Amino acid sequence: MIFMDFARQPTTFWDVFAKWSSTLGMNKTGQFPFAVAWTKLFLSITGAPLTPFMIRLPSALWGILAILALYGCGRVLAGSAFALFLAAFFALNPFHIGISREAYFYPPMVCGSVLLIWAVFLQIKTVRDKNTLPGIFYFLLASGFFLTAYSQPSGWPFALMSISVILWMQAKKALREKYITRALIGIIFILAVIGIPLLLLDWALPQMISISSPEHKAYVSRIFGPGTEPVLSMLTRPLFLFGWGKTILRSLIAVVVILLSIIVTFRLWRRSAAVPVVIVLLAGNILLFAAARLVLIEQATSSRYLLTSLPLYIIWLALGIWFVPDLIRLSGKYNSRIGIAIASALIAVALSLNILPAYLATQLSGKPTPYWDIAHWCDSNLPPHSLVLVERWFDPWNELRIHNSTNVYFTFPVPSEPPDVFKQVNWPLHARRFMEKYPDAAYLEYFNSERQIKGLVTNWHFARMVSFTNEAAIKLAELGLAHREEFFDPHKNKLIVTIFYNTREDTIANARAAGNQYLVLYGPEWGYVKLWQQLRDFRDWRILEKEASLDIYNLTGLTNRVALNVRGMALNGSKRVVSSGKIHDFRHMQLEEWVLSDITFKPGINKIVLSDSLWSVSKVPALIDQVEIVPSP
Repeated sequence: MIFMDFARQPTTFWDVFAKWSSTLGMNKTGQFPFAVAWTKLFLSITGAPLTPFMIRLPSALWGILAILALYGCGRVLAGSAFALFLAAFFALNPFHIGISREAYFYPPMVCGSVLLIWAVFLQIKTVRDKNTLPGIFYFLLASGFFLTAYSQPSGWPFALMSISVILWMQAKKALREKYITRALIGIIFILAVIGIPLLLLDWALPQMISISSPEHKAYVSRIFGPGTEPVLSMLTRPLFLFGWGKTILRSLIAVVVILLSIIVTFRLWRRSAAVPVVIVLLAGNILLFAAARLVLIEQATSSRYLLTSLPLYIIWLALGIWFVPDLIRLSGKYNSRIGIAIASALIAVALSLNILPAYLATQLSGKPTPYWDIAHWCDSNLPPHSLVLVERWFDPWNELRIHNSTNVYFTFPVPSEPPDVFKQVNWPLHARRFMEKYPDAAYLEYFNSERQIKGLVTNWHFARMVSFTNEAAIKLAELGLAHREEFFDPHKNKLIVTIFYNTREDTIANARAAGNQYLVLYGPEWGYVKLWQQLRDFRDWRILEKEASLDIYNLTGLTNRVALNVRGMALNGSKRVVSSGKIHDFRHMQLEEWVLSDITFKPGINKIVLSDSLWSVSKVPALIDQVEIVPSP
């Protein structure tokens, strides 16, 4: 949604950076502009249409590049065969696939972290071989540091750890040789050019300082609730989530490979400088993030915030599998065939276990809500210009605006979040009044676990329902491999959503059962708008342009004379409306009532047509917020 909105705006690559915290409205969001700017640049260069696929493609390219970069890491670390296994292991990782297929801020950060790891390994190899740093090292350092630090603030701990390791190794060399090397000067220059702006740009360090204030923390706590998950639980969850999942079998395999990696770490600690560096980077990154979480925001409990540790963790697990033959040899009972056979079997298991999850990660119909499925169903099954009341008030003007229906209007009665607002405004009462006003409206429910709290489904009769299930997300959650925490409870986190609705016949039957004498339904010509952001008013407006009809059902079985009260106003001028031989001029932003008296309603359906013969010239709409039937005196 965020990326689609920015892609539609007439802003340039540089505008995104310059206006991020001001006119683009992203201040105190905890996000950085690079990923959005890159998407804008990609779309402007390619001229690609703004489709869901094209909006996500720039992120997917970073995911692909990260796999290739990890292959480069593997070659430096243990040769081409290991590199091929490592790249395949990472390519099949469902967490990496899920993140890379989202138009969001993390994919370039993950790619940057892999490039930094590659630079670290190149430096280790250079020191070991007593060579000078190759030119590609400086490119990897610059691009890796930039992508990690400029994409998302959760990349800062890893960027700090990586550059600390690089500077430490160069400082050791300078002390040994008793002069400052040109390599060290070049590294410091690159880090200064890229890093110093982060201290000054309003969307970088100043934003991080502002969101660490007690006032902002209290605001976040009010919106999202307190961060109740223990730090240890949050930090250890990725041990399974970044690997093979958390079923019994998958957990056992993960434990076996983790134990092998621990043994390999001890065995190779003095033989390979890369192994201690991997552990230092992993542990340091996790500890720095834990510290930053305490300072900044306790609600930062998602495993996505530890994504820069994912490539390192994959490398560490791969080392544990790859060096099984060496463990057997070092044990004194070496048999090359046995060692290779065990390692080959472990490689096959490691890769094959994630083939199905990798496929499922490409089949997600939402993250987690399947919005496109909802919109497509509404387009095909609900009457034109129907109203659909949505349980979450954010979605009609956010996600459901992007995943747009061509046939219905998604809306909300009043704000329903956070919980204190829900209680304060009495959301269930307003939802009930909305359904009484628009009895043929449908209702989109996200959380069936909160059905009693919301009260609409239990207090309003819907004859029909249809559910939409994000099957792939539920299966990934069952395996313990979902890349979003929202996937782990389908009944609380919008993986299974339901539309409740009535047909025209159902609506009439409901009105009869309720003892109503009349039923007013809007025809398909009516538009709809909610001007809450402009007028600070949550009134629902039906839009009359050239002509629209009211379908009024007389349920009494008798012919009656009544008056029809139409309340509304014009927008951007005056509008003359004609109906049943009567004329009324609605004025701009002047809410008034028009009484059409002495109208005869026969039993059954009666059509009342309202029209504006000057619509083609004036283009002034009328906004109608209420139609009532009153018996004639």
